[in-house]
Amino acid sequence: VQQYDGLVTAHLRDEGLKLISAINELIEIGRHSGVHVHISHLKIDKAAAHGAAKEVWEHIEEARRQGIKLSADLYPYTASMTALNMCLPTDFFTHGPDKMCDLLRDPAIRAALKPQIQVKNSRLRHCGGFGGILMASAPATPGCCGKTIEAYAREMDQDPWEVFFDIVAAIGISVVGILAAALCGCFVHNAACQDIVLG
Repeated sequence: VQQYDGLVTAHLRDEGLKLISAINELIEIGRHSGVHVHISHLKIDKAAAHGAAKEVWEHIEEARRQGIKLSADLYPYTASMTALNMCLPTDFFTHGPDKMCDLLRDPAIRAALKPQIQVKNSRLRHCGGFGGILMASAPATPGCCGKTIEAYAREMDQDPWEVFFDIVAAIGISVVGILAAALCGCFVHNAACQDIVLG
């Protein structure tokens, strides 16, 4: 990449309490390779880390002063779109796509997942629970679109947890990344205006 004066761009591994550490990974790539590294969609998306924009930008500027070719584009919204399955614990993805879908249909697995999904720094907690997840697309369950999981569960007279698991299992959890967001996408409000303004 350096030979052709190219650019290495990446989404960061963490955008919350470990944001500086994630930035450091990219800085080290730039330091050791000499290539220009770029942070794509820089944001602080965990409530516990809100207000850290000044520290983040100072860290980036310090890397630049050290000669690292580092740039970033700021994600300018308080809401972001993602795949609903991103609320699941990351280690659950190690089962592989087909097995994950099967497991999500098992009531015992659902019960075991609930406390893991509710941990302190989970995506679900940071967006305000099921009332903070607004469904944007779900072809297998179109009735949920335009509604929060909480509102859709109330409308269906069902438990929000069961509605959440049903929607994810119905679309097929084997679909990941951008395609998953398109097929079972949701909006979550997880950033703070103060961090966007300071950017």
